[in-house]
Amino acid sequence: MVIKTLGVMLVACLIYFVEYRNLKDHSSSRERGTFFSLLSIGVIMSILEVADVKIPNPLYPIEVIYKPVHTFIFNLLS
Repeated sequence: MVIKTLGVMLVACLIYFVEYRNLKDHSSSRERGTFFSLLSIGVIMSILEVADVKIPNPLYPIEVIYKPVHTFIFNLLS
């Protein structure tokens, strides 16, 4: 698990250094911040996946919200 985590970190560092050279010259600080934020979220999610942490599906809360609405509309129309 440690080797896989280090592999994820190594790939993230490579992506950062390759992309940062282009971002440093041609973009604003807002774009650099967005890039770093999204890269960090991806790295954290990848490390959690490597560590076999159960990550909930983001579609589940949407399903919980819309299931009663679906049932109500279905019963209303049938």
